[in-house]
Amino acid sequence: MWLDGAISNLLSLGAKLLPAVSQFSLSSTGESHQNQIETELKKLMKLLEWIKARLYDAEEREIRDRSVKLWLKELRGVAYDAEDVLDEYHYEVLRGQVEARRSIQVPDDMLDKIQQIRCKFDEITQDRIALQLSEEEAPRRYNSDLQIAPTSHCVVELDIIGREREKEKLIDLVLSKSHDGKTISVVTIVGTGGIGKTTLAQLVYNDQKIRQTFDKFGWVCVSEDFNVQRLIREVIESITGKPCDLTNLSVIQDYISKDIKGKSVFLVLDDVWNENRHLWESFWKSFISVSLLKILVTTRNETVARIMQTLPTFKINYMSNKQSWRLFQRYAFGEVVPNRGSKLVEIGKLILKKCGNLPLAIKSIASLLRHEPEEESWREILDSELWELDVRNEIFEPLQISYARLPTYLKPCFLYCSMFPKDHLYGSVWMVWEEGNKGRRKRRSGNMRRVGRRYSEKKECCLDVVLGIRNKVFLFK
Repeated sequence: MWLDGAISNLLSLGAKLLPAVSQFSLSSTGESHQNQIETELKKLMKLLEWIKARLYDAEEREIRDRSVKLWLKELRGVAYDAEDVLDEYHYEVLRGQVEARRSIQVPDDMLDKIQQIRCKFDEITQDRIALQLSEEEAPRRYNSDLQIAPTSHCVVELDIIGREREKEKLIDLVLSKSHDGKTISVVTIVGTGGIGKTTLAQLVYNDQKIRQTFDKFGWVCVSEDFNVQRLIREVIESITGKPCDLTNLSVIQDYISKDIKGKSVFLVLDDVWNENRHLWESFWKSFISVSLLKILVTTRNETVARIMQTLPTFKINYMSNKQSWRLFQRYAFGEVVPNRGSKLVEIGKLILKKCGNLPLAIKSIASLLRHEPEEESWREILDSELWELDVRNEIFEPLQISYARLPTYLKPCFLYCSMFPKDHLYGSVWMVWEEGNKGRRKRRSGNMRRVGRRYSEKKECCLDVVLGIRNKVFLFK
């Protein structure tokens, strides 16, 4: 939530403003009025600090109750009004400093505005109590419905379109020999949510070359919780096909070490988010008894890839227009494809353009259309915004997770970028400068160029295609 960053800056600004209240005399006011303004500004800052905490906590939750959302919207409005008052006073202080004045001209209605803000806050607080509204009942995002269902190695290869070349390249990379003689190698597949990372990993996992090269195989859906004990237990269950009820980490590590000793193992870790190097080391050290271990990792995050990989990153590409149309036809029309001159084909191609060559979006939309044989229904979908469709959760589920995982200080940057036209290109330094001027940028050490690069790199790995359904809203260079 960008507001969190804004309020942080406002509180910092307020701390600097208070000494200025005493430094200047207020024109046409007495000492009591000056003290009153200082007191009211302090109260306003305290109020903003409380609002910040409340909104920050709400941001961490998946709130679906409309009445709670409305209440939070009103709370946000109070914060905006407070921001305006502080900005207004800040302007007068700066003008007084620049013009070397002994006094500053505070608007006559400033005290009234502050008191109105406090009254409005009291009103919506009473509304919350009267209506028994609570955002605290909403689940935290990491436990919410945004979590994707577990994956497995099972795949019907005939259903896959357009991954043959990538599959062969990835198999060659997996089977390549390590130049440093290490027995454990890691290959990472990196790409946005819904682009087909898991599907590609499934194709590799089930390929005959892979099956003939290794002795044992395991597949684990990692997701956000990189719990070493749980993961090793699941590796044991996947490799042996038997349940593992061990709970002690040392015992679990001894068990897996004995089971795979002297064996060659191929392991897939799907949907990894962990950026903690120590957790990763604790995991892979459990497998040092193997003669050969190849780990294939899928992730949306470049940082995760850099931490885990020993071999070059494999970046998965979008489907081509031709491949996208084949996939669309399969899910929308099945075996019976209408003639080229058909209106449904014409409308379908227009709808396909909105899917941005993203397999998940194509399959979701096309599956919906399959049950809508009327041209009018297709046109309604074409003219609708995708996020208003009934399939919104299915299409945007992986993209929502990417946004939810984005650091709070980067969310305002993303919202700011979303105002620009599709495919707009701008520099990261310019972007950070603009954000900084608007009071939305979290302060970090280092010069602007380094900060800009860090921001844009982080956003590329997390949100590069959060709006990919609209063919990339922005790019970073």
